[in-house]
Amino acid sequence: MEILKAVERGTKKKCQIAKMYKIPASTLSTLLLNKEKIIASYKKTNASPTVKCLRLSSYKDVDSALYAWYKQMKNSGAEINKQILHNQAARIAHSLGHNEEKELK
Repeated sequence: MEILKAVERGTKKKCQIAKMYKIPASTLSTLLLNKEKIIASYKKTNASPTVKCLRLSSYKDVDSALYAWYKQMKNSGAEINKQILHNQAARIAHSLGHNEEKELK
């Protein structure tokens, strides 16, 4: 979102913005092409403005429970990596009656 806002302000050239955020100019162009999708996803999920990749489960109940667990673990100072997060998502999904592994990826 920061990058999109920087472009909207119009105070710097796009190539300067790309250098400032250390991304290729082609990546900036892709972001601008997908601007509406990015903004809609941001508003829909309340994601952090710095998130680089947004993947949601097919099940909103799993997403909600996993996010609550994640916040609790981070507040307790626990280190969370991709594998731990994936395993916890599978446990939550199973406990909520969703047994399709492929649906969680």
